[in-house]
Amino acid sequence: YNLHTQSEYSVMDGYSSLEKIVETVKEMGQTAVSLTEHGVMSSCYPMYELCKKNNIKFIPGVELYYVDDVTVKDRVMKHIIFYAKDFEGYKNLLQLVSESHKNYYYKPRCDIDIIKKYFKGLICTTACMGGILSKDKDKAQNDLIALKEIFKDDLYIELHTNNMDGQIEFNKWCIENANLYNIKMIPASDSHYSVINDSK
Repeated sequence: YNLHTQSEYSVMDGYSSLEKIVETVKEMGQTAVSLTEHGVMSSCYPMYELCKKNNIKFIPGVELYYVDDVTVKDRVMKHIIFYAKDFEGYKNLLQLVSESHKNYYYKPRCDIDIIKKYFKGLICTTACMGGILSKDKDKAQNDLIALKEIFKDDLYIELHTNNMDGQIEFNKWCIENANLYNIKMIPASDSHYSVINDSK
């Protein structure tokens, strides 16, 4: 299943319409899909309705921007993804998005204290090369340990299969940390288009 998907609701970032995503999922024979818009969840209800009509399981999610301290106006931030496991998780996703927008500075931002308040019912992943395992390696590992303490078995490290420069080396770094801290891995595609021709 595609667990890292942006639609046209991710302004200036995603291209796919919700209808095209659902159509593509059906054509591929998949039975579930998630949306992880950048900083918003306004696509969740219409996507849920579309998926329900097409007998596809919808997994609500969001991609936010993780910082050390939301009270500090700093443009250094990393991607982080959350998914709802249940209705409590869905409500906490909404709270996370609201809190992140209250601390908006170029992007909707969250820190470890906000995450601690709203982690119940959620799954967390490390996102892409712009995620929490990027940049300074010591800092990345400290962030990973802090998230592991909160989410325990509901923390996953993403491995991406694109051809971007540096992706293979970054995947090796991700696998190293997954083995070191006993964290499960999931494959992801960071989809911004429904089909490859849309990117041309």
